[in-house]
Amino acid sequence: MKPKNPTPAQRKKFLEDLEMTFQAALEGKNFPAAVKAKELQAKELGFFSTEDLKKFSLKDLNNAALQRLLKEIEARPLKHVQDLEGIKKEICELKEALEARETLKTQGNQQKSDSKI
Repeated sequence: MKPKNPTPAQRKKFLEDLEMTFQAALEGKNFPAAVKAKELQAKELGFFSTEDLKKFSLKDLNNAALQRLLKEIEARPLKHVQDLEGIKKEICELKEALEARETLKTQGNQQKSDSKI
């Protein structure tokens, strides 16, 4: 089933209905319902958008991107990360592997051009 694209008027009505539900739930001390109404409002308003979150593998990054990522990690202490040193080590290892791969490519290209001469 295809998702429907509501009109701006339908969106507005939906948000107003959720606000009324939220207020009624608060008055009735039905806090789970109040929280759910606010959650749905927030989702409709795009507060929980996952489009901004990009999933990638460190293996997908080139050397320059790995360098930027490493600098960003070092600049910001990530309190929720348990093994920051392990992550830094993995990034450095990947950087070294990428550099080695680039060196091998360059050498391979050089050998090909030498063999054509």
